Amino acid sequence: MSDEIMTPERDPFRKEEVEAREEERIRRQKLANSLKAVLSTRDGRVILWQLLSDTGIYRSSFDRDVAVMAFNEGQRNVGLRLLDRIMSVDAEAYRLMQDEANGCD
Repeated sequence: MSDEIMTPERDPFRKEEVEAREEERIRRQKLANSLKAVLSTRDGRVILWQLLSDTGIYRSSFDRDVAVMAFNEGQRNVGLRLLDRIMSVDAEAYRLMQDEANGCD
């Protein structure tokens, strides 16, 4: 048995974990940059606003039919996730998108 002390730098499992986290951070940053690019154009904001509207985040997902309600809530969940990403990347672009959709530009 070795007298060597296992440090995080020498632990091969730890190194893989650190590398995986860094790769995930880079992937997320690339996605954020791509979303910022889409939000930087009026056409991009129009499309995103339409997607948010189509997913039903601005209306109730309630329906007497449980299957329809589950479907509506699934769509709404996708829209809320998209809205969360938009807000985390550029909240001001979301406000601009709202103004443009309401003819306030």
